[in-house]
Amino acid sequence: QITDGTLSESVLVEVVAGGEVQDSIMSDEGGQFGGPTISDEKLEVQPDYDEVTFRVGGVDLKTIPFESETQEVTLNATQEELAPFFTTSEVESNSPVEGGEEVTVTATIENEGALSDTQNISLVNASGDTVDSTAVSLSYNESTTASLSFETDGDTSIDETYTVESADSEASVAIEVERVT
Repeated sequence: QITDGTLSESVLVEVVAGGEVQDSIMSDEGGQFGGPTISDEKLEVQPDYDEVTFRVGGVDLKTIPFESETQEVTLNATQEELAPFFTTSEVESNSPVEGGEEVTVTATIENEGALSDTQNISLVNASGDTVDSTAVSLSYNESTTASLSFETDGDTSIDETYTVESADSEASVAIEVERVT
C-alpha cells in the first residue's frame, strides 16, 4: 500500500531470507498483490529462517520474525521511498582531443528507485553551462549508457572538469582540448 500517493505502474516485491531472495512477485498498478483465496499469488519462503525481509522495488521495507507457514503481512511505503533514483557512474571521454574536434562523454545511468521515470541527463562545463543533454527513460534496476558531446573550435584550449548530471546524482570527468596552432 502506498501511504502518500498512488502508483502508476506495477512494482517488484521480493521476500529475502538468509541474505538471498526467496521469492518475488509483481504488484498490480495500485501496489496490491496476493489475497485471501488459495488461487491468489503469494510469496513463499522455506521454513528454515528466523526472519524475513520484504523488499519493494529494491527498498527494504519491513523485517519480521518468521512464525509459521502462513502469515499475512501488510507493507506500507511512501512515494518518496519508491521514487525513481538515477545514479550516474563510469563517466569516460575521448579526451584529450585537438581544437576543432568533437568531445564525446559517456556515462552509465541506472535507476535504483522502484518506479520508472524519464530524466534529462546533462553534460555541464565548469562554468555551469549545459553543453549537451539527452532524455533517458529507465524502469526499476535498469541501466543504459548515455552519450553526450560537443564541438570545439580550432583555437579552443580547455583543461577543466565537466559533470554529467541526472536529477538525482552527478559524476565528473576531466576534459582536455589542445589548441591547434
